[in-house]
Amino acid sequence: KGNTTASAFAIDIDREKLVSHLKKAIKAEQPQTFANVDAKDIKLWKVPISDDHVDPFTRGQRRAVGN
Repeated sequence: KGNTTASAFAIDIDREKLVSHLKKAIKAEQPQTFANVDAKDIKLWKVPISDDHVDPFTRGQRRAVGN
């Protein structure tokens, strides 16, 4: 909880999918967290997050898969 990346989780979804599909995927990935929230009511923001604080191993893994 809170505003840290420690509570972040990955969602795999095609770029062509609508935001409503992403919201449903988020709810499905974390059903307990969003148990009392309709998918349509999930608020999303596009926020740039620096990876300066990410440990080198994790950063290296991400680059290895082409991100």
